[in-house]
Amino acid sequence: EQLQKFEVDYGEASLEDEQSDTVRVMTIHKSKGLEFPIVFVAGTGKKFNVTDLAGQVIIHARLGVGMDVVDLDRRTKIPSLVKKVIQKEAKLDNLGEELRVLYVALTRAKEKLIIRKVNMFLFVKIIKLMKPLIRHWQNIRTVKLLSIN
Repeated sequence: EQLQKFEVDYGEASLEDEQSDTVRVMTIHKSKGLEFPIVFVAGTGKKFNVTDLAGQVIIHARLGVGMDVVDLDRRTKIPSLVKKVIQKEAKLDNLGEELRVLYVALTRAKEKLIIRKVNMFLFVKIIKLMKPLIRHWQNIRTVKLLSIN
């Protein structure tokens, strides 16, 4: 309410042309379709967020609802078969999205690409999955991997 009272503009910040001499900090989603001379990719050392797969009830658009099964006599709770299938499918969907986002991040640099906090073992596995990047990287003079290992 207070911001509306002072007529604050909620619009997105305008991006100057790609040739301007500025430093831009942006999400990977905002960088899609753009290229920059030097790109820093941060946060590559963290694990994927899978907390939404750990709930008692999981909903999937195509597969339906998966829940835990409770055995009152034994006083136990285990995931149903449907829930396990939904968890596996959702995990694959999430991994696919993470790889698409990583692909965008790794293909924004024209000259120099710097990747922070790389788990080298995981990174090598991912790069094998993303062979088209190798062709893109032939045009880049420097790829620096700042390892956490």
